[in-house]
Amino acid sequence: MTLAVRYTSARTLDTAPVQTSPPGPGEVEIAPAFVGICGTDLHIFHGDMDSRVSAPAVLGHEMSGRIVRVGPDVEGWAPGDAVTVMPLRWDDTCPACRNGHQHICQHLDFIGIDSPGAMQQRWTVPASTLIRLPDSLPLDQAALVEPTAVAVHDVGRAQVREGERVVVVGGGPVGVLIALAARAAGGDVRVVELNAHRRSLAEELGLSTWDPAATDVSALVSEWTADAGADVAFEVSGAQGGVETAVDVLGVR
Repeated sequence: MTLAVRYTSARTLDTAPVQTSPPGPGEVEIAPAFVGICGTDLHIFHGDMDSRVSAPAVLGHEMSGRIVRVGPDVEGWAPGDAVTVMPLRWDDTCPACRNGHQHICQHLDFIGIDSPGAMQQRWTVPASTLIRLPDSLPLDQAALVEPTAVAVHDVGRAQVREGERVVVVGGGPVGVLIALAARAAGGDVRVVELNAHRRSLAEELGLSTWDPAATDVSALVSEWTADAGADVAFEVSGAQGGVETAVDVLGVR
């Protein structure tokens, strides 16, 4: 048995023992060290995903930890290895998988949502989902690998280039990660965020921010770009006004 934090009903969690067994063929057992709380986890906690999530449910798909046991037929991994998990398991047989789109498998298991996640003392997962962590990366920071991968993927898809003007609408965790990734790619970045605390955190990381409640963002972008408009805009607020702002500030290409 191992202790786990479980979602039981809207706005209700408990801590309870859950059954464990030795890792089977192709599996490893991990001792999670740090687990991030994703926006999706918050939606689940508020009861918004009860049609998908079966309570009691162990959540957690942003994590870091160390392997404690390996199952039969597992090669290249050993107890003590620092790892994170890519929390997607696909069937490789559905039409989406056969067309090379495993990430949107028609029977996708999003580990930590559709099956038990990392908010437990011991967690067994397929070895195929493991990502090795460098020894130089602290485990508390390594728990951010999954959302950082989202940000890096988005910036890569947008093909942000050196000197481009980039507007990120929404300064939450993923918005800030996108802004940092865009800056690392050479972009000149502005973060649009209503919340003063979030703006302050972004500024502590060296990002420039705008408060859309205090100023006309479209006018600021026109001044900033000499009326050319932003080269790239990311909408990360999830709000209708944010969508409109992200579209309005874009230049014509």
